Amino acid sequence: MNFDRRSFLKTSLAGAAMVTAGGTVSAANSLDKLSGGKTSKAQLNISFQEGIAPGDSLKKKLDFMEKHGVVGFEPGGRGLKGRVKEIKDA
Repeated sequence: MNFDRRSFLKTSLAGAAMVTAGGTVSAANSLDKLSGGKTSKAQLNISFQEGIAPGDSLKKKLDFMEKHGVVGFEPGGRGLKGRVKEIKDA
């Protein structure tokens, strides 16, 4: 069998795709078996640092975060003392 670079890449990528797809299904089945089909009351609370949320003002950033279910906000520390009113107003 003549095995060139192109054949090697095709075979490798096809094998990797099958392993990945099989692993995903297997992991999902394992989690379902571990939980016994029960649902959890756990909640993931997401928070952002100030520079992560899009928007050109603090109010727009907080509106975006609220719309997407973000519950925590970490303001930047530089000049924080002078921004207390801005943060309270937003």
